[in-house]
Amino acid sequence: MKEITLACEAFQKLLEEQLERIRNMNGEKTDFATKKQVTIGVIDGDGIGPSSRRRQPECWKSCWLRKLRPVPSSSSRSRG
Repeated sequence: MKEITLACEAFQKLLEEQLERIRNMNGEKTDFATKKQVTIGVIDGDGIGPSSRRRQPECWKSCWLRKLRPVPSSSSRSRG
């Protein structure tokens, strides 16, 4: 029974932390249209699989046409 109580306490703490995080997300928003540069990076293990990487050039072109300048990292260049 002690294990269940400890698990419930740990889960309660997790839920409280997530609710606080959500409350903070509803605060001031960043207007990215006013930013001179926005950098978005991807790394291994981020869910970008081979099928998505094959479309990477199309994505970069779309960003370029929208005047979003991609800054490829060495890892994205080596993926091919």
